[in-house]
Amino acid sequence: MGFAKKYYFVLLLISLLFTACNQEQHTNGDLGSVYFNALDSIMVKDEALNSEMRFIALDLTIVKELSENDKKEIKLFLKDKYGVDVIEATLKKLKHKGMYNTKTMVLHGVLLKLEKAKFISNNKAFEFEGSKYRAGNGAVGVKGKLLYRDGKWQPFEIQEIWVS
Repeated sequence: MGFAKKYYFVLLLISLLFTACNQEQHTNGDLGSVYFNALDSIMVKDEALNSEMRFIALDLTIVKELSENDKKEIKLFLKDKYGVDVIEATLKKLKHKGMYNTKTMVLHGVLLKLEKAKFISNNKAFEFEGSKYRAGNGAVGVKGKLLYRDGKWQPFEIQEIWVS
């Protein structure tokens, strides 16, 4: 094998090695389950905000790793649990669609938004921060951690960090 071929072969191996090492794998259950548990941990806080809600909106702007199937799974879980439609939208989009009462300044549902989300501890834990919004004076911020135990993701250390 000539020098050039060896050189390109070594470069190819190094490229493959770095590519494989940079692929973050979440082998502990599926991503839909992880994010459902995080969002549900936010949803159960300040349940008065859920009163007469017509929908749950998810703002997953920061979440880049979810597939469309993961998102469908999350929406289905939340719809089954809370009995309302679940959509993906930002607050701006909800206002534009008329899902916000401009007189009372209250959403007709709740908006769950993830602001931070990351896997830690070799993907055996998941930290997140997010919020549940119904109105300017009806919202709650949540910080939490999920742990992968007994084959499933479970809430751990979930706390309210602000209330308005």
